[in-house]
Amino acid sequence: MYRRLGGPQGRSGQVRKISPPPGFDPRTVQPVGSRKQINVWSDIGLLVVVVVVVVVIAAVLLIVVVVVVVVVLVVVVVAK
Repeated sequence: MYRRLGGPQGRSGQVRKISPPPGFDPRTVQPVGSRKQINVWSDIGLLVVVVVVVVVIAAVLLIVVVVVVVVVLVVVVVAK
């Protein structure tokens, strides 16, 4: 039946046995090395970097707003 379904065959037409690749556990049906290791410290480090970047961007925007307000006030005062 396997041969009729078009399974792997050698030149002789006989069905070849396929061995699983190294590192593959056929009982779990997933590669052994694919399980993700959770590293809390690297996740915290990434969070710290994101927070620092957001704070820096917010500070730069605040400085820009303050400079624009000061320039507008100076222009208004000088224009009077």
